[in-house]
Amino acid sequence: MCLQRIKFLILFTLIPMISISCGGNGGDSVGEPNNNIMQANIPSWEKPINMKIDSVGDVDWFGLPVEGQGYVSVQARQIPDEIGLRVRFAHRQPWESTKHQWVNDWRELPTAVPVSATDTLFFAMQDDWNDEASDESVEIRAQFIPEFDKQEPNNSLGQATEMETGESNNAYIYPNGDHDYFKVQVDKQGYLVARANKVPEDLNLRVKYLTYDEWTDETEQLRDFGELPYGLFIAEAGEYYLQLIDDWDDASSQDPIQWKVDILPEMDRHEPNNSMETATPFAIGDTLHPAIFPVNDQDYFKVTPAANTTLQIRATELQDIVPVMRLYEKQDMDYKEVEDWKELPTTFELDGGTTYLLQMQDDWNDARRPEEFMIMTREGSGS
Repeated sequence: MCLQRIKFLILFTLIPMISISCGGNGGDSVGEPNNNIMQANIPSWEKPINMKIDSVGDVDWFGLPVEGQGYVSVQARQIPDEIGLRVRFAHRQPWESTKHQWVNDWRELPTAVPVSATDTLFFAMQDDWNDEASDESVEIRAQFIPEFDKQEPNNSLGQATEMETGESNNAYIYPNGDHDYFKVQVDKQGYLVARANKVPEDLNLRVKYLTYDEWTDETEQLRDFGELPYGLFIAEAGEYYLQLIDDWDDASSQDPIQWKVDILPEMDRHEPNNSMETATPFAIGDTLHPAIFPVNDQDYFKVTPAANTTLQIRATELQDIVPVMRLYEKQDMDYKEVEDWKELPTTFELDGGTTYLLQMQDDWNDARRPEEFMIMTREGSGS
């Protein structure tokens, strides 16, 4: 009789353990409490597990052991309609008053984050506004993806990957929000042009040009993000940096991007004249020989007529670009716009003894012409 009672007690004790370790819908269930990082469940993750946001404000914590550099990916399915499931990653710090150190903000699933070393990465899951609950299970899967980008880590200027101009490279935008930095050495004046010929369908690439001093940690943006192919005029030799991203940081791909950075020789004899400070001086009657290259190139020209005059400007016949100009007048130490964009040929009324700037670009900043063309200037009657 005593032996039967012992068997009954053993069986009774095992029932809750069985109900915790086995779940429906093809996944393992995990039990409470796991409401903080110190109570986090660390399943084997060999197959998906089931969890529930079963009360308003419920937060469930899990851990995943990682082996070296790579990524932790978390996915979910069968999410109840009333739940807006979110995930956030953290490191455990048991000796601190705050037991977790967040790695990122709350995100929708699926998502992934990079990891740099062997460790256990933890993550919390909750309803997006902490105001809903459900008795239905959610099936989640976490996995470690070993690093496939040989150029990582290059997520900061100080970790930028060195590139050789003219050589094709593979890059990866993964996970969402990944920013990759590269640097190139330029030994002569010309144009840096970033191109890509294999881009995964999910990505819309953008690139930014910068300089960076690793000793002072000072950064200067030379040209803001633009769609590839995208170029920058380089006035002098040196080290230049590029930042490669998905346009809205909301897409990623494990497929490689094939891209390169070329250095093209200078074809515009007036460069550098991409700013008011470097405007090319000319006299009325001169013929100018500019080139609108790369896309979004803007050139400035400076003139100071001796007397009141009408400046006539026309360009050679062009098919690939539509050059337009606008006029600035120097007032005190600054330049003020006095005439809006005009398509060539056009005229401008100028006062003698006043310094003017002419800013020129393609009309929509979406076309380029690597070859020089001619702009003729002369005095004439108003139009």
